[in-house]
Amino acid sequence: MLIDHAVSEIPHLKSSEQFMVRDLFIGYEWNRLSNYVRAKVGAGFYYEYAKVESLSQVEILAKSARNQQLYRKK
Repeated sequence: MLIDHAVSEIPHLKSSEQFMVRDLFIGYEWNRLSNYVRAKVGAGFYYEYAKVESLSQVEILAKSARNQQLYRKK
């Protein structure tokens, strides 16, 4: 599952590093996904992982100028 893949990449980030969900995928993997799937992966990551503080290794930040959710590794 794509959300599981995104979560599995978080340990590879440095502490306090900012990122977007798309940063957790290799460029061509993310580019091959339709806009619909990208939106679903982003929303799923937010609601299934980032919002659950007991599970999450990330802090939710503001959205970018392009309305993409930013995160920071704790």
